[in-house]
Amino acid sequence: PIGLPCRRALILHDLSFFRHPEWFPLKFRLFYRRIIARSIKDAHIIFVPTQFVADELNDFFAPINGTVIVTYEGWDPALLVPPDMKPSELFQQFGIPMDAFVLFSPGSLFRRRRPELLVQSLKILDRRSPPAPVHLVIIGDNRTYPPLNLEAIIRRFQLENRIHWLGYQPESLLHAFYHACHAVIYLSEYEGFGLPVLEALALGKPVLASDIPVFRELFLNAAHLVPHHPEVIADAILHLMESHQPGPLTPDIKKRFTWKKTAERISLALNRLSQVSQFPTLKNGG
Repeated sequence: PIGLPCRRALILHDLSFFRHPEWFPLKFRLFYRRIIARSIKDAHIIFVPTQFVADELNDFFAPINGTVIVTYEGWDPALLVPPDMKPSELFQQFGIPMDAFVLFSPGSLFRRRRPELLVQSLKILDRRSPPAPVHLVIIGDNRTYPPLNLEAIIRRFQLENRIHWLGYQPESLLHAFYHACHAVIYLSEYEGFGLPVLEALALGKPVLASDIPVFRELFLNAAHLVPHHPEVIADAILHLMESHQPGPLTPDIKKRFTWKKTAERISLALNRLSQVSQFPTLKNGG
C-alpha cells in the first residue's frame, strides 16, 4: 500500500534485487527495486528473517527510518507426520534402487542455488568410490535467469540414470522425499533464511549447505557447511554417507526456530505500533 496515511509494517525476506540484480530480468528487477525501496522508506516497522538481512538493509538504506526487527522463520510440526507412501514405493516410482544413497535437493532452481555445481560434484564423487550408488532427487521449478538447461547439463555428465529432476511437485511428494532421503543438500550463494535447511534438520536429516554468512548465523554446527567447490562438495557427500549423522546442535535448532516464537514477536511489535496515539513521524515525512 503505497501512499496511504496509515501505520506501515513491512516483511522483507532478502535484498537479492539489490545485491545481485544480474539474477533477474531487467523489467522485473527495476519494478521491484523501486517498490521495495519505497516500501522500506515508508515502513514504521520492518520485519526481517535474520540478522544477515538486517545488515544488508543497513548497507543499502542506512539510515533506516523505521524499526528493524529480526523474526526468525520456523518449522512446521506437520513435517514429523509420516507420509502415506513407503520409501520402497516412492523409490520404485522414480527408478531409484533401494540400496542407493538418496540425496535430496528441495526448492526452485535459481542461478544462485548452483544446480550445475550439484551435477558436477556428483560426477566427481564417482571417482571417490562411494560405498553405495548416489542418486540425487531435485524438486522445484526451473526459474533460472539467464535460463539454465539443467537436463542438458545432466546429459553432458552422463548422469541421466542417477539425477532425478522432477520439476514442480505437490507438497505431498516433497514431504515424502524429506522423510525417505538419506541427506539433504542445499547450495546457494545468497539466501534470506534457507527454510529447507531448517525443515531437514527438524526431521533429523544430515544437511550439506553452503558456507555463506546467513547459514553460519543460523545453522553453524548443525548443518555441514561447505564452500562452492565441486571437489570439496564431493568429499562432503562421501563423509555424509560414511557418518550419516546430523550436526550436534540439531535439537537446539528445533527449539530456537519455531513459528510460534515468530508469531509472538510479530504480534507484540504490531500491538505496540497500534497503540501509538499518533502515527509515528518518519524522517522522510511519511
